[in-house]
Amino acid sequence: MTDKIFIKKLISFFLKKHNKIRKIFVLFYLWIYRQIEKKRYNLWIKKYEPDSKTLFKQKSQALDQKIVFSIIILSSQQEADKKQIRSIVEQTFNKYEIHFFPFDKWSSVSKEFIKSQMKGSYIFFLSERVFLTPFAFFTLFQVIKKDLKSCFFYFDQDEIKGNKRKSPFFKPEYAPDYLVQRNYFGEMLLLKKDWFLEKYDQILNKKNEGFFYELALKFGEQSKRISSLLYHISRKDKLLDKKITQINQKVVSEYLINSPYKPFFLKTTLPKVSILIPNKDQKKLLKKCIDSILKKTTYPNYEILILENNSLAKSIFDYYDSLKTNKNIKIVQWEQKYNYSAINNHGAKFTEGEILLFLNNDTEVISPDWIERMLEYALRSNTGSVGAKLYYENNTVQHAGIVYGNPKGVLHIHREFSQNSKGYFDRLQTVQNYNAVTGACLMMRKSVFNEVGGFDEQFEIAFNDVDLCFKLREKGYLVVWTPHAELYHREMATRGKDEKPEKRERFLKEFQRYKIKWRAKLEKVDEYYNPNLRMDKEYFWINF
Repeated sequence: MTDKIFIKKLISFFLKKHNKIRKIFVLFYLWIYRQIEKKRYNLWIKKYEPDSKTLFKQKSQALDQKIVFSIIILSSQQEADKKQIRSIVEQTFNKYEIHFFPFDKWSSVSKEFIKSQMKGSYIFFLSERVFLTPFAFFTLFQVIKKDLKSCFFYFDQDEIKGNKRKSPFFKPEYAPDYLVQRNYFGEMLLLKKDWFLEKYDQILNKKNEGFFYELALKFGEQSKRISSLLYHISRKDKLLDKKITQINQKVVSEYLINSPYKPFFLKTTLPKVSILIPNKDQKKLLKKCIDSILKKTTYPNYEILILENNSLAKSIFDYYDSLKTNKNIKIVQWEQKYNYSAINNHGAKFTEGEILLFLNNDTEVISPDWIERMLEYALRSNTGSVGAKLYYENNTVQHAGIVYGNPKGVLHIHREFSQNSKGYFDRLQTVQNYNAVTGACLMMRKSVFNEVGGFDEQFEIAFNDVDLCFKLREKGYLVVWTPHAELYHREMATRGKDEKPEKRERFLKEFQRYKIKWRAKLEKVDEYYNPNLRMDKEYFWINF
């Protein structure tokens, strides 16, 4: 064994045995990497954005094109920002016209004026805080040439202060639950003019900066994300920043009144929730899990089904006997070999509730209202499954949603971030949409579970939760992750890590089955991620 490998193993062993030190080490490592990321972003800009020669070529390529952009700058000021105008004038694609409107005048602009006075077939809406990259229009011109059907586009962005760029925001595609908590579409939108005129009368907020958010909320489902960083936001005016936040809060409150993405708030009817917990031996883990449910859970209408799988230890059966006095706890026998999918499918047949909550025995409840917070989304007709925010014992994040595309499996994004971290553009503190969440704590309606045929029993150990969520997505359901339901998860405590040769072989076999079954889906980039981010790391690092 080389010195390098020995030291690596020694550090790994030391950190596993000392959780507090491990947490400090991880946080320090992430801080260091964030500093590196700032430098990497500058290198990324140099590598992926056009240089001066390429920009010159773009100008010559755009000369004979017939597409015209109508640029509409919407502002709280009465005069346009000269620096912003310069960022438009310096575009390599020069087929455009500029219209400047203070919001008090924009609110009175008619459809007839837009139709007759604006020459462009596409309209660019910019806020006063937007400054364009010189290749923005050319990039969009290339996109439109290939896609004449799409009518609504939004783009990646960063921040600018002076001449320094920072905080690149590589956005997901349309994610309705994220959007109602943050206007990640931003303040530069491209719309096909004819399409916009059709929607014009549905837009109520034309008098302030909430115009951009209303467009995103009402028509975001028809949008197309362009994964190119095409503009910078200036946040030098803190008062304007605060004002926009307040305006957007009002816009989203009005939108949610009749929105299908409104959380389902429980009133008088409290549906029964059936909590299914597979278990073999593991008295200590199971007792801690059950105790946390019984002592902390505020939701009154639930039952617990312990799915007993060939336990041998006398202590566990003594524990089962002690639970018999609780009428809300059942022991369901599964006498065949361990198969996570088959055990849960079997257990679901014995449930009384209309809501199923699949839970690992190595979890422990943190937030008392965890069931209520998951039900807010599980009861919506457009939602298939809901996942929770799970932590390691050292209070770093273990699970906050799953992204597919990793060549070695899937990404549990934000893994090992601190408990209070906002994550990547608030994604650790806001409800999110993903293609999958972990089965360690997963809630769904029983009717939907039956509709998709439950868990695929060919996935005995791994990828069963991802497969279930993919089936839901295939049916058009949303998969939701909420940060407001929090639990500890002692990952792998029950079945151990897949490090032994036979376990590793089993994992690889199921991974291969997963790749074959979902080949068509896996060929595409996960829509809730971004191709400008690395697929081999969970930390939203720049793909460079």
